[in-house]
Amino acid sequence: MPEADGMKTGFVCNSGFNLVASATRDGRKLIAVVLGAPNSGSRAEIARTLLAEGFPKGTLPSRPRLAQISNRPLGAIVPADLTSTICKNKPPVTAVRAKDLAGWGISFGNYETLQKADMALRGRLISSAGMDAPGKAGVVRMPNKQGFAAMLWNIDQPTSQALCTDYRSQNAPCDVMTPAAFAQIAALTKEPEPKPKAQAPVAQGSDGQKPVEKKIIKKTAN
Repeated sequence: MPEADGMKTGFVCNSGFNLVASATRDGRKLIAVVLGAPNSGSRAEIARTLLAEGFPKGTLPSRPRLAQISNRPLGAIVPADLTSTICKNKPPVTAVRAKDLAGWGISFGNYETLQKADMALRGRLISSAGMDAPGKAGVVRMPNKQGFAAMLWNIDQPTSQALCTDYRSQNAPCDVMTPAAFAQIAALTKEPEPKPKAQAPVAQGSDGQKPVEKKIIKKTAN
């Protein structure tokens, strides 16, 4: 597009191919924002179409100004996860090992599937309380087939209690998790032991290093 004068591309599996593009025609500048396109070609084509269709329309006084559009409450809408569409060979969600849980933390409740727990977690993390929350976040498989929990951990006790107070004020479920509770979950969770890597047999008395080959050079008298 000849009038295009600026853009920024972006891509992650979760949100797909994204693009912010600008163009100027006859002193009038338009900006197009494309989120969640399936590939790089389509995001550019969508942006070009939006800009090309926008210029002939001229200024529309009836349209609200950007500053007049009220923001939705953070966390009110859970963003869609496009991983299974954009990165088909990558699992959209993986459960965190229970033995990795440590410190104090919080739980946003148990869910019957990994995907539902992940959706709940993402919704909480983009809220006003979750955006600045420290520690680690993930979905944990609960023992005894009790579903999956959306959790934060590796935070201290005062922060855990303050976060839950904030979330409860927003009518969001939240329970403070103690280090003892995390240890109990890890103890009850049966996780498969990693298979030992096959190693080449080592001769008795050897240090495991490969023997150095010695070359004998015979000198002959001329």
